[in-house]
Amino acid sequence: LVGKVNAAVTRARMADAGRVGNCRIYASVWGLWTGFSGRLVAHLAATEPGISVGVEEAGVSGHWKGLRSGAVDLAISSKPPKVFSDLVSEPLIEDSAVAILARDHPLAHRSTIRLADLKDELLLLYDSKSINRVDHDLFAEFDKSEFKPAAVRDVSTSEGLIAMVAGGVGWSLHRRSLMGKIPSVAMIPIEGFHLSYPVALVRRRKESRAVVFTVARRIRELAKKDYPDMYAASEGEVE
Repeated sequence: LVGKVNAAVTRARMADAGRVGNCRIYASVWGLWTGFSGRLVAHLAATEPGISVGVEEAGVSGHWKGLRSGAVDLAISSKPPKVFSDLVSEPLIEDSAVAILARDHPLAHRSTIRLADLKDELLLLYDSKSINRVDHDLFAEFDKSEFKPAAVRDVSTSEGLIAMVAGGVGWSLHRRSLMGKIPSVAMIPIEGFHLSYPVALVRRRKESRAVVFTVARRIRELAKKDYPDMYAASEGEVE
């Protein structure tokens, strides 16, 4: 009996410290394609054996709504628009955009390209329900470069966008950290063009469970190890 009581007290203390409990994580396709999601599961198993973690790997749509509904507790995705005032977002990886082209595209062999090289081609973009176009204003950056795409088509899923690019339908943009990670497309830096495209760590503003903050800290720990040159420290974090 004494042993059971001691075990219960120990578990309660660990729960208060955020070392025991459940946490569900939404990881966008960035986590899948880079392998970060798999490495995270292994990292959490090694560092926090008392926490049961579920990782949902999915496309770009649904991440913010999943947090709102309580389906997940943390999201590794992109910063939500300001209308999601009930969510808190912090940059995790300070990434930037590169062009993605079909592997047999005439420009695919180049080490860099110019926006002007793509002026006559269809630009494929995630739709506004899937990506935050306010904080990552692509067209404002295009204006700075005096570039206007010939045509633009919205796409709602990552799989659809990559399939269309790979099939030669058009070109698009994605994160630099994905270079070499998507075999079906070529990813090429654009000369004189910089669009911030961070990977964000998102949670509910009213989140109070210690276990969620423990998992968030472990996510940051791994991101800092994996991406030392692009890692974005959180507020108050000691470098």
